[in-house]
Amino acid sequence: MTRGVELTNREEVLNRQVHPVQYDLAKGVLSAAFTPTPSHDFKLSTLRERVGPEEAFRRHTQGAGLASLGTWPVEVGHACDQGLTCLDDAGLDRLPDDHASVDFSALSSRGKKQQAGRKLAERANELGPLHVPTK
Repeated sequence: MTRGVELTNREEVLNRQVHPVQYDLAKGVLSAAFTPTPSHDFKLSTLRERVGPEEAFRRHTQGAGLASLGTWPVEVGHACDQGLTCLDDAGLDRLPDDHASVDFSALSSRGKKQQAGRKLAERANELGPLHVPTK
């Protein structure tokens, strides 16, 4: 399995896109938005902070033609505190040079992966969205 270079700046905030079905008006962003599946090698797809949340949203929706409600934060330090590794994927096949992954594969069970995703979602809800488009 190909792996990017570990991100070490705990202050960096990664840009995560949230699909409209992964948001509840009463609860906010759901943990499903921050819990990767086996089909994604247990890696959560994000873009690096330098891209900016609005540009990350534009690339996801207009560039890739995918649905997104908006851009929410994933703090590298907070992810590390959950036992996750954040990776710079520059140079890896089929990924843009400013792509980053949050790797859940070191967590030993499905329950631990879900718990980490829940913690990331809770933190994203505390911080609020980085970008939500205006109509």
